[in-house]
Amino acid sequence: LVCSLFLPFVASRIGYLLTPEFAASTNNGGRGSRWEIALSYLAMNPVFGFGLGMFGGAVAMQNQIYKWISYFYVDNYYLKILVEMGWAGFLVFLLMMASLLFVGLRAVYRTSRPLKGRSVHPLCAGMFAGLCGVLVHCYFENIFEEPYMMAYFWSIAAMIVYLGFFRGRSPLQKQ
Repeated sequence: LVCSLFLPFVASRIGYLLTPEFAASTNNGGRGSRWEIALSYLAMNPVFGFGLGMFGGAVAMQNQIYKWISYFYVDNYYLKILVEMGWAGFLVFLLMMASLLFVGLRAVYRTSRPLKGRSVHPLCAGMFAGLCGVLVHCYFENIFEEPYMMAYFWSIAAMIVYLGFFRGRSPLQKQ
C-alpha cells in the first residue's frame, strides 16, 4: 500500500490535491462551492433543517419538492444530514455515530483475548476498520445514499456489537 504512493500517477494525483489550482477549481463549481451553497441553505432553518429527503441526495434530486432551490448532490453525507435535519438532528446523528464507535472499540478490546481457544479479534478489528473507512468516505461522498452500502454498514455494525458481548479469559484467571 505504501509503495503505491510512489507510483508516478498516484503521486501526481495526491500532489495536485495540495496545489492552489485544485483549491480554486473545487471552489469554482466543485465540492467547495456546493458545500458553500448547502451552508447557505442551512441558514434558512438552522435548528430543524429542510426535512429528510429534501436536499443534497438522490431522493431530493428525484422529487425536487421545492422549486426555488437548485438541487445537486452535496458530496458530503454529514453536510447533507446537517442541512436536512438541522443542528438538532445532526447532533443526535453524531451521538449515534460516536456511540457506535465506542461500542466498536469496546468490541475490539474485548475480543483481544481468545475465547475458548479461538480468536475473533482480527475479524472484529477488520470490520471496525471497514466501518471507520466508510465513515471517513462519507465526508467526500453520499455513500449512504446507496441502499446496499447502508445495509452492509449496519449489518457489520450489528456483528461488531454482537462480538462485543463476548469476553475471553485473562491469563491470570483460573481455567
